Amino acid sequence: MAEPAGEYGDDYNDVDTDPEPPAPVIDDAELDGGDVVHSSEVPALEDRKIIYTADLTMNAPEPEEVYNDVLDILDTYSAYVESANITSNRYIIKLRVLTENFTDFIEEIKTSGDMVSFTKTSEDVTNAYSTFEIRYAALQARHDRILALIADASNLQVILDLEEERYEIEVELNQIGQSLGSIDSLIDFSTVNLIINRTVEEEVIL
Repeated sequence: MAEPAGEYGDDYNDVDTDPEPPAPVIDDAELDGGDVVHSSEVPALEDRKIIYTADLTMNAPEPEEVYNDVLDILDTYSAYVESANITSNRYIIKLRVLTENFTDFIEEIKTSGDMVSFTKTSEDVTNAYSTFEIRYAALQARHDRILALIADASNLQVILDLEEERYEIEVELNQIGQSLGSIDSLIDFSTVNLIINRTVEEEVIL
């Protein structure tokens, strides 16, 4: 998943969570009811798979107070801390929040300190998700056919060849299942990258 560029400090690692979709398979497999299907008769946004991400930077004299305020509202918004990198002068926190609470959660965080910058992005991953689903359905249909062939086969070499293909398909089915699960997680729980910087009041000498 491409995240907007930002300053996260030397210890913050960006991870690409948007996997490459697999190559399409030409197969006659039918899709299940949960598959994403689009037509001119379906409203454009109803079936879209969208990942939301926000980057919020704040200043506060006591960043630990802002951090504790955020912790206090996690349950209210069905949110959790995915990672945190805390130093004496900077808190770098990656939060995940139930997508339907995304906007309200951010608005409440903004009240905890002085906002320096804020960006919010959305990434439509519908096409990649649909490609994964189609590939998965085709592989599952092929897997079922191979199992039927193995059950009917009597030649040892034929059985060994079929078993090898079955194993390869099952490995790919597992990989695609994990990719779909990762995308579902990013869709269901949006990401908030929060940075809290400590501000130091300058003494005025008269």
